Amino acid sequence: MNSKERVLTALEHKEPDRVPRYLFYTPEVFKEISKILKIDTESDSCIFDIEMENDLLMTYRGISNIPGVLHSEVTADPGQVFYDNWGIGYRRVDYGKGKGKGTYTEMVSHPLSDRKNYGCYKFPDPLKDEDYSQHKVLVKKYGKEYAIIAAAPATIFEAAWYLRGFNNFLMDLTLDPDFAIELMYRTADYHLAVAREMIEIGADIIWFGDDVGMQEGMLISPEQYRKLLKPVYGYLIEEVKKIDKNIMVAYHTDGFAEPVIPDFIEIGIDILEAVQPACMNPGELKKKYGKNLSFWGGVDVQHVMPFGTPGEVVNEVIERIRTVAPGGGFIFCTAHCVQPSERAVGNIFTYYWAAKKYGDYPISI
Repeated sequence: MNSKERVLTALEHKEPDRVPRYLFYTPEVFKEISKILKIDTESDSCIFDIEMENDLLMTYRGISNIPGVLHSEVTADPGQVFYDNWGIGYRRVDYGKGKGKGTYTEMVSHPLSDRKNYGCYKFPDPLKDEDYSQHKVLVKKYGKEYAIIAAAPATIFEAAWYLRGFNNFLMDLTLDPDFAIELMYRTADYHLAVAREMIEIGADIIWFGDDVGMQEGMLISPEQYRKLLKPVYGYLIEEVKKIDKNIMVAYHTDGFAEPVIPDFIEIGIDILEAVQPACMNPGELKKKYGKNLSFWGGVDVQHVMPFGTPGEVVNEVIERIRTVAPGGGFIFCTAHCVQPSERAVGNIFTYYWAAKKYGDYPISI
């Protein structure tokens, strides 16, 4: 069974030969592991996932495909502001020291922070201003062997606040919901066009997402989600499945979102990612919703992966496989990117060792 067959079998809620796996890394961790294992990613970044025996290959498009986050070639100095094709301003910020050192990109300006700009704002063209060449190469080269995920996260809610500013858009949701809904439909239509192009090229899974959860509660109320966001997402997913009725739709949200998981299922979401274990219990979610929803993620990146002992990493792997993998419907993965730390790289190698040792079906732990 190759990787593509393994992933698609699991997403049919059946048990393949072993649990499909993946892991999210920051660029700093990616570079350190590549150096240790002498993986040459200059000509083909997918070689890294292949060498690590991951089962998914990913390509990103849309508003979240921002320079400095997903493009390592950006060399802007820390503090220097640069702009994407949406007119959103960013700057690089360095943090930490030693093996805990890294870089993140933060927004510093939003093109629609002043509502007066909305009438003359020109949205990018999803066909002219997006480059699909890498996606085409990926599908042609690896599409028969690996599951191809075409990602367009920050799809609706986050895309809207990227344009308006976070506080402004939260105010819009309450004080001017008609405008908020109009803006969300425009961001949805943009990412629908992106998804259509990537499906036609040959994606197996379309990955949307907007963070609606925080550590201990939702970012917006469940009622507000159902009234404002859910109809827009329902429209988007319905249109995507008109393009290809067999396409799988994954949805990303960090944090606690359990009150609206039944709503995710109702509008046609097939896979929930990231299943952050410090916020929601992955095993309990599988018991409640596993007949209708697959899960991707679940391994802790807040404590275990960056700071835990090897034994704690092994126990985390065992617990996720034991409670979520039986019956299929699970892609084993971290809940987000593993950040650089003293223990991160060693714990990643432990993660893969344990996944190989305990991940074969039938699950016997």
